[in-house]
Amino acid sequence: MKRVITVLAALAISFPTFAFGADFVDEQVGRVAPPEKTAGWVGAHVDDANTLVMPSVLYAGPEAIVRAGGGNVCTATDDPLCSTQPLTTFIAFLPQCASETSEDCVEDFIAVKPDGAEIKGKFGSFFPAAKEPVFKGDTNRGVPSGWQPSIWTFDGVSHPGGNEFLLAPEVIAYSHRTSELDTHQQLYVNIYPISRVPVNQKQELYFNRNGQKLGGLIHSDQCPLWLGNNECATAWPFPSEYKFKVIVRTSAPMSGWVHGRLDKPDISVENFGAKKDFGQQGMRVSVSAGPSKVPVFSIWKKFADLPTDFQDFLNSLKDPQKGQVYPPAGVNNWRDLWDGSGAAPVSKLSVEHDLDNFNSKTFDEFTRWLAVSDNKSIATKSQWAYYTNNFDEDTATRGINRCVPRGANVAGIVATNATQYIANPPTFDFATQTLDYKVSSPHFDRNGVPNIGTYDLIINSEVARCIYGFTSAPVQASVSIVNADGTNQVATSVLRESNGWLHLSAAGFGYSAPTIRVKLMQSAPTPAVSPTPTPTSAVVAPAKSIITCTKGKLVKKVSAVNPKCPSGYKKK
Repeated sequence: MKRVITVLAALAISFPTFAFGADFVDEQVGRVAPPEKTAGWVGAHVDDANTLVMPSVLYAGPEAIVRAGGGNVCTATDDPLCSTQPLTTFIAFLPQCASETSEDCVEDFIAVKPDGAEIKGKFGSFFPAAKEPVFKGDTNRGVPSGWQPSIWTFDGVSHPGGNEFLLAPEVIAYSHRTSELDTHQQLYVNIYPISRVPVNQKQELYFNRNGQKLGGLIHSDQCPLWLGNNECATAWPFPSEYKFKVIVRTSAPMSGWVHGRLDKPDISVENFGAKKDFGQQGMRVSVSAGPSKVPVFSIWKKFADLPTDFQDFLNSLKDPQKGQVYPPAGVNNWRDLWDGSGAAPVSKLSVEHDLDNFNSKTFDEFTRWLAVSDNKSIATKSQWAYYTNNFDEDTATRGINRCVPRGANVAGIVATNATQYIANPPTFDFATQTLDYKVSSPHFDRNGVPNIGTYDLIINSEVARCIYGFTSAPVQASVSIVNADGTNQVATSVLRESNGWLHLSAAGFGYSAPTIRVKLMQSAPTPAVSPTPTPTSAVVAPAKSIITCTKGKLVKKVSAVNPKCPSGYKKK
């Protein structure tokens, strides 16, 4: 999943830290600080429950500046400060739809009771409260106006912290050509059960024109999730056994794959609205699912205590890393010790990596950290979230890419509760003819109970049949959970097909780093059988008899069915 911020602590946001007590709410666990305010500590943190890294913002500038997180902040897409720049980034939280034809908005937010009954959500307010968008978009270009997340309630629905739910649907375009903002956009949708508590901070966006660094205060030590104006949205567990449905309309297509934190999801995707100036329509995306329970991982180690090969690996990380830098006591700004380029100088400071980009690089690093850990998660958070990405982010999925033309609608969803996974579509293994998906989590939760895995795959029926060359006949599937050592686990699995989608669920498997291997199959066509002729009874010729005929001394034998003597002869 491509994030808006990829450079290590580039925005200098005040990240929340968490102190563990005897009892706590797992959903309220935030970032864990190093054990000591000294140099030499290295760590990793994996928790995508808070994917809200920025408020709505539109900014643009030269390539080098935008890719480093900077640029000119603008109030509209036609603002000359942005419209004349080569690269643009925007984050746009979507409002409630004002009419049946509105685009870039939330059509419905629905709670689904255990018996299937639906309760429509009631919009309360934006959070922070707002009467105007942060920036004005242009639906003809597929660019939404940027609002704020919103607070909703449902009649009769509550959670341990009250009855409010924070809905955060956002459309993101990261470092795209200003002339091509209608392409390669991503849709993120998150739901959080919340309560509001007063704090002495408020959300703000700040911009340093001299340093070309863009930043914002949206969460802090006092508020790990999302700040309002002197109010904090504090996260709580979801109500038991409820599912939630979110229907979003966009003015630009969201192509590719969907991944995230959903339990037994259902999806509906269709074109919406008129064709735009760029020749494509928007989309109406409906996703219904239960929340997923995801293990959170965090670790700190002294760099000197790590195995030599792991030290070499960390020193080889030359690209900017997403995470947080901690200067030793007495140093206020870590930039006085390091310019942020190359591997972090752990002899001067401490550094933590956020491994929540969910790609092959973060997956590799996570498994290395898992090997030197106690194999326990620090919390288990209930989450409801999904994110779209584009196929061209990973050439390894070519077996799927060839069946999904550029610009096509969403082709499938993969949802798992694994702490770490790869966000791209399952890799198609041509040798085994399987869809392979890697996941990884600590083996145990914070209480020492084994973490149990869940996996849901929904794939467009036409895409699946294209990959395998299947006909329209029914499809079967086999699911293998293959451990890192090659042994297999036993898991329950269910396959069904409805409304043009194949749904496959697997559950009950254990971690640490198994590969989920799905093989779709279809019975060979039954050879055509020629109709069996109706048997007919054989016609039996009547039996002949022989008689003897005489005429004086003459004797003649006559053989026939009904023999008769010739004229002048008498039967003897």
